Amino acid sequence: MIQEISNFVDTIQQEYHTEGLKPSPGLHILIDLDETGELKANGYKSLLIDKNGKCFELTLEGELKEVEYEFDFEIREFYSQTISMNKAIDSRKKIHSSVPYVLWFKPENLEKLEESFDEYFSNCKTYAKSDDEVFIVNIENFSKERIKELIINDPKFKKVDKKNYVRVYFVIDIEKLKASNEEYLSLRLFNKDDYNVEIDGEMYGLSDFLNGANIKKLFMLHQSTKYKVNNRIPKSASLKLYQFERLLKKRKLPNIVPIFIDKEELNKEFVRIFSRDKTLSFREIIRQLFKQHEEDISNYYLINWANRQGIVINDIDYVPKFKFFLNDFTIMNIIQLPNTQERDAIKNIFDFEMTIVQKIFNNALIVKTKTNTVLFKYFDDIDAKYTTPINYQNILKYRKCFYDFIYKSKEDAINGKVFYNLLLSTIIDDIKHDEYKDNRHTKDFSIKEKLNILFSLNKNFD
Repeated sequence: MIQEISNFVDTIQQEYHTEGLKPSPGLHILIDLDETGELKANGYKSLLIDKNGKCFELTLEGELKEVEYEFDFEIREFYSQTISMNKAIDSRKKIHSSVPYVLWFKPENLEKLEESFDEYFSNCKTYAKSDDEVFIVNIENFSKERIKELIINDPKFKKVDKKNYVRVYFVIDIEKLKASNEEYLSLRLFNKDDYNVEIDGEMYGLSDFLNGANIKKLFMLHQSTKYKVNNRIPKSASLKLYQFERLLKKRKLPNIVPIFIDKEELNKEFVRIFSRDKTLSFREIIRQLFKQHEEDISNYYLINWANRQGIVINDIDYVPKFKFFLNDFTIMNIIQLPNTQERDAIKNIFDFEMTIVQKIFNNALIVKTKTNTVLFKYFDDIDAKYTTPINYQNILKYRKCFYDFIYKSKEDAINGKVFYNLLLSTIIDDIKHDEYKDNRHTKDFSIKEKLNILFSLNKNFD
């Protein structure tokens, strides 16, 4: 699986990682130094950026005025981020950047920056190129002597929200910034250096991707083995996992991702479709893929993930063959509902999901909102107060079955007994909650519609 993720990341063009990014909110400062380390004329520029990526200058009256900017703040920000605060270069954790050419810090830490400069730049020099050492020394000296004064006297500094960063960028070729970031990553990618071993000239260690050493959690340690960790990966693979994690965090991939094995072009096409319209879901992308690659939609790992204050993997499974089209899935009007015609056959699995599954679980598993959006709660917490106890139990009991049937083409995930018991219980539940108002039963249509579904489709699962 790790190799497949590495291969998937290799198929993605490097530009896609930073394409469409916006600079984070806060004060962004650009500093241009000459060869002697002195500030050039007009070498200090600053902009305030809001949460929407819009840039603002201050007028003479002290009011914010939106302006355009040409500097690549967002790319330099991307290549100067630390892996996590546990991997910060500054042990005091006042400076939160990872390269010598960019400084990140919170406004309240400006007064304390001087305490961190020696350690920060000393650590940066350990992985800097030799031909950049003079420039780094100039940046260090300038930071110690001038940076605090310049920022305090900048009227925009007073406008910065305390929860946002001040980011200082020293003008340098972007390729040198990238190279410095790569060196930082190569030294700090592994979860813990205690487990690193070198094999045939390459370093192997404990991956930091959704992984931990669990040293303080004794009940999670291997108690009867001679080894401390059972899986080391090469540094090159660890880098690919980190890049994959960043693609998820930056929402460069939909929340369901197929990683096709030995099908590089199909992986590229999936990302290409999503890159054109990031509002597309996995379902909509697969529909497009099927128009051109019907026979190839097979042999892949399916990753369902969410970003809940950090990346969470809901489900990973191997799918040998994805069955998109359905045969003989027609809802007949057996109960003779008035003003209801027999529908055309349900032709594909996602139509089944929206027209059948949404109704079976009374809009609590597949939720159509008032704003015409749809929420899929296969792995989300379900609030019991918004549905009946029986429906709540049915969702928890059967939603994984329907997820496997729809997204993994596991035809045995739903059998006749499951389908019958589910429909019967929810029909009885509707009957119990039926009320007679305005000369009609409130649950009459829902009950008869589910009976039509039961009598029409039960044969498909028997």
